[in-house]
Amino acid sequence: MMKKRMKRIRDTGADLFTRYGWKAPLAALSYAQMRRKLGMGYGEFRAIGHACLSRKRRASFLGMEEYFKRCYQINPQAKLKVLRDKRTVITRLPHYLGRECLIADYSDAAAFLAFVEKHGAFYAKKNFSTGGVGTRVFRDIHTQEERMRAYALCKEEELVIIEQFIPQHPALSALYPHVVNTIRMHTARGPEGIQLPFLPELCVPFGGERNSVHTARGLYKIFIDPDSGRLWEKAFYRRYPGILTQAETHCDTGAAFGQVVIPYWEEAKAMVRDAATHIPELAFIGWDVAITPDGPAIIEGNAISGALKGYQIQMAFLNGGYGVRQEYEAMFALAEKALAAGKQN
Repeated sequence: MMKKRMKRIRDTGADLFTRYGWKAPLAALSYAQMRRKLGMGYGEFRAIGHACLSRKRRASFLGMEEYFKRCYQINPQAKLKVLRDKRTVITRLPHYLGRECLIADYSDAAAFLAFVEKHGAFYAKKNFSTGGVGTRVFRDIHTQEERMRAYALCKEEELVIIEQFIPQHPALSALYPHVVNTIRMHTARGPEGIQLPFLPELCVPFGGERNSVHTARGLYKIFIDPDSGRLWEKAFYRRYPGILTQAETHCDTGAAFGQVVIPYWEEAKAMVRDAATHIPELAFIGWDVAITPDGPAIIEGNAISGALKGYQIQMAFLNGGYGVRQEYEAMFALAEKALAAGKQN
């Protein structure tokens, strides 16, 4: 482990001198600051370029500590459990699920076994978990013996959220058919109601057939035009050794990103706006959305959206090394203003 770390440091130092010459010490200092502030990898720093040496550009990035602090001001920590509890979306937003879900009660196997017998394949998740940790995928469960084994395993691992696979719209399956390609959308409560800040993004895995986006070899992220729902022509992804770059087509399917328009786009925007009103405890929510053949569906909501780091680096890649501090501060100001008005009323 130590040898690998030292090799990585040597390789980084050599690349800094090769790339920046006499400015290498300044570049190294800039990289150290961005790594501490954002957890930015060297490949991401390289992708943004030497523009990051500018103090003005460094100041334009919102650091992760500051981001969490501001989030806690509009989403009090005591209320974060509302969405960290995965049962909330199932119980409060059943009309937006787009699939059958079961909150398992392991004191009685009947409901579980009936659900599995009906669907034959399902996701099982822990209640309080993030990033796909504690999620199991069950396929081709056909016999009573197989169903009982699945029941015993879910009970042992406390997998209490049982979900039918979400059917995906053919327009998105054409990009990548093996898992649901998810859209990340944000809502923020402002003085004039629910706003949709930031550019929405579609996440599309690559690397062959996988059961879960979290086990794919890589991930494309494509911005979506907020008005038309059309994908941008180029997707972001990280190529070895973690360098952010762009592509126009999917490496597995050959599908062109810019030719895809998200189906039911207006319905998806209306859905997350309405969904936010059912979670009044939180002012800022990151929604994971799927598009089914029959319309949009909510996968889950995130009380503290983890999209900031990647979003900032992608935007810096596009706009000369500037972060998105102003964009986030505008959103926080709106939410804080709405909260203050609510307290006065």
